[in-house]
Amino acid sequence: MDCQWNITSNAWVELTFDRFDTELYDDYVTVYDGTSLSSPVIGRFSGSSRPLPLISSGKNLFVRFTTDAAQNRQYKGFRAIYRGKKRYILNDGKYVQYKRKLLLL
Repeated sequence: MDCQWNITSNAWVELTFDRFDTELYDDYVTVYDGTSLSSPVIGRFSGSSRPLPLISSGKNLFVRFTTDAAQNRQYKGFRAIYRGKKRYILNDGKYVQYKRKLLLL
């Protein structure tokens, strides 16, 4: 199975996983910083460790879930919430871009 979502906002996109339980090394959630599979990968996740929140560098995140389709009911899958984030913060009268470093598994 191969499921894909293109998330678009008028600001940066923040993706937060509130549940994550996939089959380790067989089921993957891959998050791309852009609109397609050719965009840079900012995270690839598998297993039961819930990823930290991810923030896009632009207005889009592309999310892909791939699985070997084994009918193993012990894994609950994942649930993620997305929202738009402000593109900058005001610091002493100057606009400063906010960037977050991501840990990749």
